[in-house]
Amino acid sequence: MTLSSEQLNNFVTKKGLKFFNNNYPVTKDSFGLPSQIEPKYITRLIDPQNNICSLIQSVDRENIRKCIAEDLRRVMFFTKEESIQISEYYVEKKYNEYKEYVMGL
Repeated sequence: MTLSSEQLNNFVTKKGLKFFNNNYPVTKDSFGLPSQIEPKYITRLIDPQNNICSLIQSVDRENIRKCIAEDLRRVMFFTKEESIQISEYYVEKKYNEYKEYVMGL
C-alpha cells in the first residue's frame, strides 16, 4: 500500500514524532549546523565505531534510511513498503531543513 504525502507528513510530524526524536535526533556538527543524525539504538551501521550519520553525504543518508526502515518494521510493525516510504520521507525532510538552514545563513 502506498502512503499519500499527507499521511507521510502526518506520521513524521505528529504521530511518529516521539519515535524519531528519541531514536534518530538531528544534532549539530562542530560548526553548529544541524547536519547529523545520531541514532540511539541501532545495530546495522556500516561503521559501528562512528555512530553519527551525516545529512550532507548521500551514502550516510542511504544508510540511515535503511536503518530507520528496519526499525519501523521491527518496532512499529509497518510493512516493508510503508517503512521504506516513511524513512525516505523523514530523511529527505531533515535534509531539506538542513539546506534551508544553510541558505538562510
